[in-house]
Amino acid sequence: MGVDTKGYLIGNVKSEEILNFIRQKHDKNATSRVKKELINYEIDWEHIKHGEEKSYREVGFIEFVTKTGQVRSLFYFYSNINSLENYGYYEALGLEDMVRSDKTSVQLGFNGESVEIIKELVSEFGGWIDENDCDEFSFYQIIKNSDGTIKPVFRVTMNEIYEKFGGVVIIKK
Repeated sequence: MGVDTKGYLIGNVKSEEILNFIRQKHDKNATSRVKKELINYEIDWEHIKHGEEKSYREVGFIEFVTKTGQVRSLFYFYSNINSLENYGYYEALGLEDMVRSDKTSVQLGFNGESVEIIKELVSEFGGWIDENDCDEFSFYQIIKNSDGTIKPVFRVTMNEIYEKFGGVVIIKK
């Protein structure tokens, strides 16, 4: 199992839109090998269907060269069937909206500029990012400020909070 940087983009973000974004930001010669497939089997697990179309998925790779010369393959996946996989786990983390949302999945192997690239995509289209799917931190949502800038995410330990304030800290809701 490899380590990946994963992003969920809100809604059905077409592979052509992502390809266009990558061509503008990274590599004007980027290519796509994303294909649409009808789902021709009975779905017998808990799920949500988005849209009225027949069940389908789009899956494949968008290949490009980064600004620093790394050759990368971005994995792209969209299905109008949302399987609600691991719903209980993500619900406990306050991410039930992420699981229930119509979303497009993108991921890169975790190295080089993977976090920066996925964060760019999530910032552009809205959604969630998991910078390293093998560490203790899960997805977090990237929210734009009203002026278009991105709100920063801070990860701190309770010890760091105690040190900053010099005592016990009680966080109110």
